[in-house]
Amino acid sequence: MFNEKERSGEFLPVQEVGRKLAVDERVLTEVDHLLAARRGPDEFAAAVLEDVQQNLVTAVQEAAMPYAVTTTRHEIVHDQETRRRTFRWLGKTAVQTAMSGYQYHYHPNAIKRVDVEVDEARFASETLRPGIAQVFISPRMSRKDASLDDARREHLGDDDAVRVSWLEGAQGADQCRVLQSLLVRDVPLEAWVRMLADPDNIFGKSIAVEDEASALSVMKAHRELEIETDKLPKGPVTILEEVVRHIEDGPTRQKVEAQISKYYGDQKLMKQQAEFKATQWLEFERELAESLAQGSPTSQIKGFIASLQSVWNETELEVISRHSLGYDLEYVMTRELAVVLEKMKQNTLWGGAAVLSGNTAVVRQIHSGELTQIRHNEEAMFIAYSQGQDVSALMAQNSRLIGGANIKVGGGCAGTNDRSHEFDPTRPFDPMRQEQKPSDAAAPDNWESNPNSRKYKKGVCQVRSCATRPGVTEVGPCSVCKSCQAKFDNGEDPTKEPVARTTTDTAEKTDLASGNLFEFHDKENEARQIVEQAFAEINIQEVEEEAQKNQELVLAAV
Repeated sequence: MFNEKERSGEFLPVQEVGRKLAVDERVLTEVDHLLAARRGPDEFAAAVLEDVQQNLVTAVQEAAMPYAVTTTRHEIVHDQETRRRTFRWLGKTAVQTAMSGYQYHYHPNAIKRVDVEVDEARFASETLRPGIAQVFISPRMSRKDASLDDARREHLGDDDAVRVSWLEGAQGADQCRVLQSLLVRDVPLEAWVRMLADPDNIFGKSIAVEDEASALSVMKAHRELEIETDKLPKGPVTILEEVVRHIEDGPTRQKVEAQISKYYGDQKLMKQQAEFKATQWLEFERELAESLAQGSPTSQIKGFIASLQSVWNETELEVISRHSLGYDLEYVMTRELAVVLEKMKQNTLWGGAAVLSGNTAVVRQIHSGELTQIRHNEEAMFIAYSQGQDVSALMAQNSRLIGGANIKVGGGCAGTNDRSHEFDPTRPFDPMRQEQKPSDAAAPDNWESNPNSRKYKKGVCQVRSCATRPGVTEVGPCSVCKSCQAKFDNGEDPTKEPVARTTTDTAEKTDLASGNLFEFHDKENEARQIVEQAFAEINIQEVEEEAQKNQELVLAAV
């Protein structure tokens, strides 16, 4: 349907041409959008922030609120030369936005699905008109299209997507395209095929598909799915009410009917909750984008790392430690490190949204004591957010509680974020599944599951302004003491505080490009010698030499 020039991104914005994202880097999608639109230090056009915020609201709803109906609005613009109409988002046309999907997929049939998405964007841009809605049905990949493992790796293995678009407002500057969408599970592919083939269906005609065993064929039928807007009083939910009649298996039909009933919930409240979490998420995305742009973490990113030092698992700590410069939570900021931080942020933020909205599949994974505290904190933050109050301390506490719970959460385009011990990338995450970890189970006594069991150790706090330096105190895995971590939790940055003369760390930072990270003066060495004598079991010199080697490896990799 489309040539390789389109698939390779020839018609995409310059910054996206030829770039195929690694699977792990998909989590940086919105960070990359911000980096591409960045005008200067933390400077973005208001329209860019609005579009990214809108994306994040949708992502929160899809990932944490399985029965939310998402609604987005897109600006209508006309090309100055051709006068052709299109819908614009983040400076890209609808077709360019659809083409960006080529960056994210690898399986041949997943790429063919992007072809159909591009065709749908073109068709809508050219033909969408007042009073008429266009329906797009995107079933999960069938076994004719891909194996279940491959489909899940493409984030196309479990959910069917249904979306409806129409024009809103009077023709002119105030007119926009409205797009409503939802995710649903358990609808058999045959039910979609039978619904389309039924001459008495909601579209008023029989619609044949070229291959009844392929979800791709159902997607290709989109040009036939135009309908008067007044026939879709519930938007995409109306389409679910139509297809459920064509599910022949009784238990399966009941499962889908149970899901449909949940879409009748308070959509306005779910939208408000998602906007609240998306605001927190956007702040983090801006900080992460800024950290990547400047090559070192901002104060907020430092605080995020420090606040979760009792939660990071060994794999995450290895990446964090390998990027550390050994003082004041300074790190060489790379995309590898950004992926680790973004994944944790998504897990803790989606988890909070899931608890706030009552997502039972997530709630069942959290022990009752932590669940009560998480829910209390989320409700308090939701109220404080509406009143413009600072919620840094509550947010840090909930991040630790949720991160330590090792939950599995997610769905839709954003994919699944899994920190559970039984992690299996091919295991389905079913919002209707009942056999979850019981909430009243005893909390296991190991640091990966229970952050409260994570023991601090004797060491020197790496925050140079810390009053305990150069002495030894209790520090966590990121070498931050409890006092400094508490400051980070409250939104403060102790690394910005003045360093007292009696505790001055006289390490001088030199040009990173030279590879010479630290030069220790006599006074610092003397202080460390005192520590070594007092704690003979701690060989500080070896630690420094190992840190030096790690930093040289990081710089070589960068």
